[in-house]
Amino acid sequence: MKRLSFALRRTPWLAALALALSLSATTGQAPAAWPPLTSYTADDMREPANWPNDPAYGYDEDRNGQWNYYSFIPTQKAGSALRPEETAAGMSVDLAWRWTRGDDRVRIAITDSGIEWDSDDLLDRAWLN
Repeated sequence: MKRLSFALRRTPWLAALALALSLSATTGQAPAAWPPLTSYTADDMREPANWPNDPAYGYDEDRNGQWNYYSFIPTQKAGSALRPEETAAGMSVDLAWRWTRGDDRVRIAITDSGIEWDSDDLLDRAWLN
């Protein structure tokens, strides 16, 4: 291990290659049909095979996951009741990804009425349209 550490310090390109290989091995690949096909429906998005490779996206029995993006209702625990008008757990962002995954040049800030406008870290940074 000491030899490897020494070699990585002596040859920066080798360190970069080692980092790139370790990252590619841990991140995995998105499913073949990702982003979702334009023909996908909320029922299609219910299938884990159609989810992105983000490990936080899925849900489990403890209701973990990014349910606020779902276009479907996840499997409910016994005794959970849904209102008839409930058709999605979230904003259906997963279906919007069929068309675009965004643009890094677009900045969006969501603020609420709890802003302390005179806070030092916001002075001269907050602006209104």
